[in-house]
Formats: sequence, C-alpha cells, structure tokens
Amino acid sequence: GERAIGVVLSGTGSDGTRGIRAIKEAGGMAMVQEESSAKFSGMPGSAIATGLADFILPPEQMPEALLKFCRHPYVKNPPDQPGALIAEENQLDKLLTLLRRETGVDFSFYKPSTILRRIERRMGIAQLITVEEYVRYLDQSPQEVKALYKDLLISVTKFFRDPEAFELLRKKVIPEIFTQASADQPIRIWVAGCATGEEAYSVAMLCADYLEDSKKNADVKIFATDLDKEALDYAGRGVYPESIVVDLPDEKLRRHFLKEGNNYHVQRNIRQMVVFAAHNILSDPPFAKISLVTCRNLLIYLQPVLQQRVLTSFSFALYPKGYLFLGSSETIGDLTGSFETVSLRHKIFCHRGDSKPALSEGVDLAPLHERMTRRVTDQLAPLRSTRAASRDQAVDRITAKLLREHLPACLVIEESGHLAYTYGTPGDFLALPAGQATLNAFDLLPRALALVLSSAIHKALKDNKPLSYRDIRIRNRGRIRSINMTVEPFRDEAGGGMLYLVFLAEASPPTPIAEGESLDLDNKASQRISELERELQINRENLQATIEELETSNEELQATNEELLAANEELQSTNEELQSVNEELYTVNAEYQNKIAELAELNNDMQNLLTSTGIGKLFLDIELRIRKFTQPITEEIDLLPHDIGRPVGDFAHPFLQTIRRDAETILKTRNTIHQLLKSPSGRWYLLRLVPYWSQQGEMSGVVAALIEVTALKESQLAARNAELIASTVLNSLASGVCAVNEQGRVILTNNAFRRRTGFTKPQISDVNFTDWLAEPGQTPPDWQQFRNNGQQPDSVMIHGPAGDRHPARFRRRTAGEAAIWIVTLED
Repeated sequence: GERAIGVVLSGTGSDGTRGIRAIKEAGGMAMVQEESSAKFSGMPGSAIATGLADFILPPEQMPEALLKFCRHPYVKNPPDQPGALIAEENQLDKLLTLLRRETGVDFSFYKPSTILRRIERRMGIAQLITVEEYVRYLDQSPQEVKALYKDLLISVTKFFRDPEAFELLRKKVIPEIFTQASADQPIRIWVAGCATGEEAYSVAMLCADYLEDSKKNADVKIFATDLDKEALDYAGRGVYPESIVVDLPDEKLRRHFLKEGNNYHVQRNIRQMVVFAAHNILSDPPFAKISLVTCRNLLIYLQPVLQQRVLTSFSFALYPKGYLFLGSSETIGDLTGSFETVSLRHKIFCHRGDSKPALSEGVDLAPLHERMTRRVTDQLAPLRSTRAASRDQAVDRITAKLLREHLPACLVIEESGHLAYTYGTPGDFLALPAGQATLNAFDLLPRALALVLSSAIHKALKDNKPLSYRDIRIRNRGRIRSINMTVEPFRDEAGGGMLYLVFLAEASPPTPIAEGESLDLDNKASQRISELERELQINRENLQATIEELETSNEELQATNEELLAANEELQSTNEELQSVNEELYTVNAEYQNKIAELAELNNDMQNLLTSTGIGKLFLDIELRIRKFTQPITEEIDLLPHDIGRPVGDFAHPFLQTIRRDAETILKTRNTIHQLLKSPSGRWYLLRLVPYWSQQGEMSGVVAALIEVTALKESQLAARNAELIASTVLNSLASGVCAVNEQGRVILTNNAFRRRTGFTKPQISDVNFTDWLAEPGQTPPDWQQFRNNGQQPDSVMIHGPAGDRHPARFRRRTAGEAAIWIVTLED
C-alpha cells in the first residue's frame, strides 16, 4: 500500500524492478543502491532505468535517509487519519497553480485524497514540514516539480495487465472489431493514459496475431496518448528490460520482440501500428471514428464530475458498436443508457450507438477565479433590465401574500418526517419542543396529530393516493380542537424520493367533509401498533438471520486466519531457505567470478603461446567452419576476423581447398595427415592436420598447422645439388673410389670402382665396408676395433663378388667435425 517501502540492493536479475513498479503503483517509496557502489549492478541498474526511484544512494547513506523519511510527521500519520494539509488550503491552491504554470496541467479536479497523499510523500522525501515551505522549495527546484508531476501522473503499467480481461479482448472484442469494419476502413484504436506504452503494444500484439491467424490484411492505427512526455519518449523507443519476461508468454516474446543484450526490442511491424502523442484527455478534443477505447486505472484518480466528462468524450469518439475497456475498479457511471455490458467483471462495454452526448455537456475546466467571475456576471445579468425586474418583484409579492393569507397551513415533509417547506400559517399547529432544536414534523406536531400523520404516510405510500381525515381531536392550551388533515403523496423527480403534502385546518362543524372519514383515534392507534409489531417481528427475524450469517462468516474468517498464520509460518520458513540459497548463490557466484578470471588468464596464456610459436594455426569445427586462427597463418592466407564462422570450402585459396579435402578425410578416418606444399609465392610449408578432441573424448573438429620450411627445403635442395656435383666429378675419374662413413657404411662409389670390383648399386647400398675385407667363409673384422685400435693399414685387400681380389689404399679424411675414409683401388 501507500506505506510500503522498497529497497533494491546489489544483485542481478529483474526481481527488484518488478517490486519497485508494484510499490510505486500503490503509492509507496522506492530506494535504490547507487550503481557505482554495487558489486553486482544489474538489479540496481534495471530499477534506476524505470525512473521510479525516489532515492539513489550508496548503502552507508541509506539508513539515515530511511529513518528521516519514516519519522516525518506526514509519513508517521496513519493513512485513515485526515491529513494536516487540509488546514493549509491557500498554500495548496498556490501549489496547484505553480504546477499548472510549470507543466500546463491543472490537477484541481483530481481526487483531493490522491493529491494530498502524493504531496505528503514528496514532503517526507524532501524533509519539509509545511506546505508553504514545500511551495518555496518547488519554486526553486525544477527537478522537484518534475518529480511531483510524475508522482501525480502515476505512469506505472505492464504488458497484459489482468490477463483474463485481455483474453476476453482477444477472443471476443478484437474479432468483432475486424468483422464490423469494411475492407477499406482503417481500424482505429485509442489507448488513453498509455504511460510507458506496455498496454498499447499489448493491444497491437493482439491485432497482429488476429491478422496473422485469420490471413487478413487491414490498416490498424493505435493512438496511444498520455500527459507524461518522458513516458511517451520511453514508449516510442520500444525498448524494455528483461523483467518483462514475467508478464509476457514465451510465444509473445518470440513473435513480437528481438533480444539485444539485456533488453527486448519491439518488432518493427508492431511498432508501426502505434502512434504515441501527448494529449490531455480533460481539455483536448477526443479522437473520432474509434473502434476500441482502452482507459484503465485513470478514472479512479479523478473526481466524479470529471469522470463523467471523460466518459462523455469516449462515447463521442466511439463508433456504434465500438468497445470501451476500463480498469477493474472503474464504472461507466451515469452513461448506462449509452453502453451495454459485455463483461461486468472485466469492465468491457459496447456502445449502443443510438445517441451521442454533446461534448458541451461537460465540466468547466477554467481556473477557479474565472469560473467565479462568470457565475457573478450571469447572476447580475437579469438586473440590467430594471423594468422587467420590478414587474417580477410585484408578482412575487402578490403570490407570497396569497399563500400566506388564503392558503390553509401546508407542510411539505419527506419520508423520514423531515420538514422541507411550509406554506400558510403552520404556526397554529407546530410547536417547538424543549431541548435540541429539530425540523422533524413528528416532533413539532401534537402527539395525536403526529400519530395520525405517521399512519397516513404509510397508508398513502402503500395505496399511492391522497388520504383525508376529519375531526381529529387534540388538546391544546386547555381546550379541545377539532382538526381536518389531508395527506397527498408525490414523487420528487430530481431527488428520486417521495414527498408528502400535509394540509391542516380547523374543522368546520356545519360543513361535512364528504370524502373524509371520521377518525377513531384508538382504532388508528391499534392499527398503527399492529403494523409496527409486524415490522418489528420481521426485523427481528432478519436480524436473527443476519446474526447467524455473521457467526458463520466469523467462523470462516477464523479458519482463514488460522490458514493465513500457517501460510505466514511457511513463508517465513521459505524466506529463511531463500536467504540460505541466496548466500549459497553469492558464494557460487564469487567462485564463478574467480573461475572466469582464471579462464581469462589461461586464454591469454594460450593466445601468447600460439603467437610465440610463429606457427600458423587454423581451428575448424565439426562442420568445417572456421572457429579460430592465429596471426602467422594470415601471412600466406588472407583471413579476416569476420571470416570466423564461414565454411573453409568457401575460400578459393589452394591451401584452404587442400585443408578442406584432407579435413574431410580426417573426419572419416581420424588419422593425422602430413604433406609438403609450395605456395604461389614460392615458399614451402609443411601442412599437418590432426583431429580436435574434446574432454569427453569426442572428435569435434580439425586443427591445421602450417609451418614454413622454406629454409630447410632450400638446404635439402642445395645438399642434393652438391651430391650430384660430387657424383659427377667422381664418375669422371679413371680410378675406382669408395667413401666410408664413421659407422663403417659405404656411402659413395664411382663408376670405375663398381666396374673394376663387379659390385652393382644394390649390392653396394648401405653395406658394411668390413664385409669386403674378409675371405669367403671368414668372419669380417669389427669396424670399431678396426678403426680405433690403430691397426688399420694404409692398404687393404677388397674381395669382389666373384672371388677376385683388389688392392686399395685406405686414408682418413675430415669434413668439418665429421670424418670419412676414402678407399682408392690401385692399378
């Protein structure tokens, strides 16, 4: 309610925003933690973005501000006590005048209780005691004028508020509107008091869904109006926080919203249906040719006379058979003849269309001093014609004389006995009793006459015809008087009740009253007593039934109270559990923050590691789309950051086409592939493709490594060329030459050596040199011993494959750090 206080602290999510909206809608106070001081600023930021926060403070300043607010006199007063502001009526007039001057809106016809509560709350926030102080503060602070203005407008709403009512709107009202409209007729809808636009977009979504489901095409224009221009700007953007997911079904979110970051954006087709405009429903002309008017929870803040003016505007704006959609606490007042009820529970009405009220039958909204000036002018206007005034005064004096001197005493009384008017000489029959003064005719008349009058009123009401009594004898001032009485009922059309004309006159013995009846006072008294006893018995029975109902209700309330107590205990237990869960979530969240920091650090390490290797890496997913790549690979393949996510086969570069083919093979065989590639620029690369394994042991992609080996390849080619040159030179010699490495293997022979010894190339390839030194059937000497023990001779005997023997010189030569032995056949 109005005394609720909401405090939003550090956290994530949108729960705080929903709570703040509910509290502000009920007239409460909202306090939000400053974003810069919050460890988790998601929830405070969302609440501040609504513009509903009264205080935005760091936590250390909140207790003092909260205590000051609660201790303020107007905040401490119970809500059922009349506000002390009523005593400062002149200052309130100044305040409303200042508001009208600064905002252009006159709040003087709003309900006083609503205005007083909002002013008291703002004074509590500003810590001011008197309205005079607050008026001075308003005059000096445009921000406070803006805050009070927004408080009085109460721009709080939500999507599909009261879902059952909107469901009826979807099923019955929206189809009827489109069915009644002609093919070339645009559908015009007016959402009055739209605030931040949620209700207007809700109606637009219902229209869009109907058009899509029915496969129809129609031009829909929704005029969403409000006084609050900031709220209209917010609505026009069509951007809402994540908290709307609570109010909207998933299907509506998917069809009509786009999520961008932490916000939801209204789809373009819905946005184009709605036209937001500043409009004062109390003074601006209404729209026309409207099929549906929605005005929910606006009329409750207006005085009845102003409610009638607004409803008249709606009736004027609506098409025949158009619909009116009000808030759950609102009614159509005196316009029941203009509307028929579609749903009383959900406040949906259909315009009859037989007549439209004139807009002039409304409320004069001019300032008070102008209205009073016009009233005085209108009252003085007849006095300008003095001749006509004098004649009218003469007629009035004649009429008064006739009524006073010639009409019998006549009383006009109400059903309750209250004396409304008198004619003639009523003083002959009325006497003022001792004690408190009264205008009740039963107390002013003599007891006998009062008893007869009471019975006559009941009978006249029952029979609905005049009654006459004669010879009613009363004792007055020591003598017996005989009175004739006539009672005639008639209905007061203006007030809606019954009035009674009572004629009293002294009885004239010589002249009988033909239509009257002789009064038997005892008989009348007995009849009246019997009637009263019957009424008393009926009232007793009704009272007994009421008592039994109250006892039953009391028992039900007692049971309900016990259930509420049990529910309260459960809620307390749930609250403790939630507190425990919240602490656990805080701990888990802190752990996640640490994990995120560790992962960020690890990611940086991996990025630096990949960069420092100088090896081009390309990561592909299971569909062979590019996931990631390192900078060195871009030196050969032109890849850009926006290429991430593209299939590798989309690129024409020959390396990428090779990678695609080999990657498809790896996905099937799960093997590793190596190959040497030469780029168009002449550089050589070693391409190595391996499967990408997840922690669960599943292959989820391919990793390609592109290693530049140009220098190595060039060295190999140089070595091969040198070997060819050496081979050519050796083959040109006439002497047979053989070379042996440090391991005792024959590594080179020329043509002359093979020709003279009879060895072929296959017989010489990678053979041990000591195998040639042994006689057939003998064990060859060990090379290491032969080389290291200093026994190697300058000349050796080589045994050929045919058993022939060839003497040769054996010399050691060094090539850098390596050593080789040259064997030369002797002639």
